[in-house]
Amino acid sequence: MTKSVNTVKVTTALFFIVAGIILLKATFVERGVLFAVDEGLDPMLYPRCLLAGWLASAVLYLVMPQARFDSDALKKSLRGLISVITVVAVYIFLFSWFGVVLSTFVFMLLFALVMGRRKPLPNIIQACLFTFITWLVFEVLLNVTMPDNIIMETFF
Repeated sequence: MTKSVNTVKVTTALFFIVAGIILLKATFVERGVLFAVDEGLDPMLYPRCLLAGWLASAVLYLVMPQARFDSDALKKSLRGLISVITVVAVYIFLFSWFGVVLSTFVFMLLFALVMGRRKPLPNIIQACLFTFITWLVFEVLLNVTMPDNIIMETFF
């Protein structure tokens, strides 16, 4: 790996690590104390789990050896990378407006389309299963109330 490619890799990884830490810190703002732990699990557990995966991925990217840099491969994958980042951004936006269940379902459908899966029935089944399992784990098994959404708070 050349020095400039290594610099880009380190800069990219550090950007995602810093962004992840800032977002993770924001999940503790409501509590008033950074990284406070009490007896129960709070609604921000799900976003914290997502951010833990984000941080772990960024750290792994930083420490894992890379194949030789191929600018043609980068150009080919850039559209897909931008699509994935856009889907994640839409998910983050939908999360606060429509809540966990609907936003996770929409996210899984959009992600399947971005990844090239065009058959609607398997995509819908996968989105339903993933959404149900997410809800089951956090709401039922862990007894974590998921964050409220703006639409439900405003109209109901």
